[in-house]
Amino acid sequence: MDNIGAKTLRLFDLQKLKLNVPKFSYIDAETLANKLFVKGKIQKTELEKISKKIVGTLNCATYAVRSSALIEDSKLHSFAGQFKTLIKVKPENLAQSIEELINHAYQYLNGKIEQFSILIQEYIEADFAGITFTRILLEDMK
Repeated sequence: MDNIGAKTLRLFDLQKLKLNVPKFSYIDAETLANKLFVKGKIQKTELEKISKKIVGTLNCATYAVRSSALIEDSKLHSFAGQFKTLIKVKPENLAQSIEELINHAYQYLNGKIEQFSILIQEYIEADFAGITFTRILLEDMK
């Protein structure tokens, strides 16, 4: 679990607590950097294989394709809104959406794609949405 970001890890934590979370899958940083995006190029065959496996496993009408970078959402850094998110992605467009997210992350991270993983979730239309702001004292982070 060292190769997935905090966003994905927190979803696993919520599942362990028996809370209801949308179905999800992920592409870890190692797979992304060593199989899917090699020498700055998307490996189309591998991308199609991974996308089909995710669609077959999750079997959702639409997906949210999100960043789960290893450098985001830590105690000291948020990075909220820095990476691209794609919503209402149809199964037949999943590979294309994953490719778009990878290309965006590659540019944003100046080529350091090994710091990036991807979260693919069942897309659920929200009845309500909002943001909560919290404050942590620096001494609590020691």
